[in-house]
Amino acid sequence: MNYDVVTLAVPPGEAHDRITAAVSGLRTTESNSGYEYRTSRGFHLATVSEHRTDDGERYSTLRYRTAIVSPTAAHARRTANRIKDAVADLRVSSAPG
Repeated sequence: MNYDVVTLAVPPGEAHDRITAAVSGLRTTESNSGYEYRTSRGFHLATVSEHRTDDGERYSTLRYRTAIVSPTAAHARRTANRIKDAVADLRVSSAPG
């Protein structure tokens, strides 16, 4: 499985709100470190976790699926792209310290 990682300029809760408003049908699990997203069939799609800079600013990291080897799981890859697209305007150009 292949994943890409992007840094978002908001805390995980704000990214989560944006994702769940834009992408329906996700199974979401919340943990101390953030949120995990799966399809209704259990395919892992993405994770949003907290990232703090050295000066204490809160950002989040989105790790989303980019490739799935099974053609039957192509829907999961498309859904992962929809998750990425839901927060695309929150992306920072380079990961903060």
